[in-house]
Amino acid sequence: MAEPSEKELISIKMFRKMVYDLELTESELTDMGLLVWLRARDMDLKKAYDMLKTCLEWRKLHDIANILEWDPPPSYSTEFQYRISGEDHNNSPVCFLPYGNWDVRSIIETGEKETWLKYTDKLFGTLFDQIAKQSKAKNKIITQFVVIIDCKGFTMRQLASFGSIDSVLEVVRRFEANYPESLKAAYAVNAPFIFNILFNLVKPLLSKRTLGKVEIYGSNDRKWKPVLLKNIDAIHLPILYGGTDPFNFTYTDKGKPSSDRSAEPEEFLCTYVKPGQQLALEYDITHPKTIIKWTFKTNDYDIGFSVNFNKKLTVFPYNRVDCHIQPEQGMLVCDNPGKYILTFDNSYSKMTRKTLHYYINTTLPIDVLEDKPST
Repeated sequence: MAEPSEKELISIKMFRKMVYDLELTESELTDMGLLVWLRARDMDLKKAYDMLKTCLEWRKLHDIANILEWDPPPSYSTEFQYRISGEDHNNSPVCFLPYGNWDVRSIIETGEKETWLKYTDKLFGTLFDQIAKQSKAKNKIITQFVVIIDCKGFTMRQLASFGSIDSVLEVVRRFEANYPESLKAAYAVNAPFIFNILFNLVKPLLSKRTLGKVEIYGSNDRKWKPVLLKNIDAIHLPILYGGTDPFNFTYTDKGKPSSDRSAEPEEFLCTYVKPGQQLALEYDITHPKTIIKWTFKTNDYDIGFSVNFNKKLTVFPYNRVDCHIQPEQGMLVCDNPGKYILTFDNSYSKMTRKTLHYYINTTLPIDVLEDKPST
C-alpha cells in the first residue's frame, strides 16, 4: 500500500485521537494501520471510525483473535485447498486458490455453512499472519497480499445453488468489511464464461478501490502468464502458472452432493429428445420465491439446458451439460409469478437422439407453507 501523503498524515493524527477508546493493538495504531480504514472510507473520519468499531465487534463475536488455533474438519484440507507461498516483487505474500475445484455447494447442502465460513475466516487469518511474518523478515511494513484464483473446473452446478452463491457472497462481504485495503491484486485465471455471472453478483459488494485490483482471464494462458511473471518471480510461481516451482494441487473428485436427497431412479421420468429438437417443460408459478429444483441425466451424450420466464427472459442461462458423466442438479428461486419454461436442447445434434431421465419439483416459499391449513 502506498505511503500516506502529507494531507493523509494530518487525517491519521486526528483519527488516532478518535479511536483512543477502542482496544487497538500497537500495529493497528501505526500510521499504516489506521490509514487502511481511512482510505476505505475515502478519508471520512466518522465513517472510518464506524467501520473500524463494527469490525472490532465482528472480530469479538467470531473470536478472530484465536482463529488460528481452531481446527477445521480434516476433509477441508483436501476439499478446499489453498497455498500461501512466495511473494511478489514488493514482498507481498501470494495466495494460490484453486476455486474451480472448491465444491462449496456440497458442503453447504450438508448444513455446514457456518463451519465453512469459519474456515474462510481462518484462511484470511493465516494470510495476515504471513503478512506479519513477512514484514518482520524483510524489516519493512507490508500490508497487502496477492491472490491467484484458478477457476478451472467451475461449473453451472455451483452457480445453480442459492446456498452456495449466498455463502460466497457472505465471504466477500466479510472481506470488504473487515480487511480493507489488504488486497494488492487478484488474478482470476482459467475463468469459464459462466464465472462472469458469479462475478457480476460479487461486483456490487466490492468498493471501487478493490474492484480496480481484480483482473479476470480465460483459459488462454498466453495472456495471463506474462502478467503473473511481470509481478511475481518465476521461482515463486508453480509451473502451471508459468513459473519454475514444481508444486501442484492434488485434485479430488468433486461436484457430488454429499447429503442432499437426489432423485431416486424410480422417480425419474424418461423420454427421448430427437436430433434437431427440444423438450420444453412449462411450470405455472403462482407465488413469488417458489423454488424449482431439477435433477437430470442422459445415457451417453451431453444435452443443452436453460430456463426462461414467460418465453422471453432468460433466468437460467443456456449451457451444454455433461450429465451423461454425472447427474446434473440445480435450483432456481422464482422471483415473480408466471410461466417458467425448462428447456432441454438437442437442436445442435443432427443425428443423435438423447435419452433423458429427469426429476423436477417445486417448493412453495416458507411463508405460504406456514399459512396453508393442516389436513
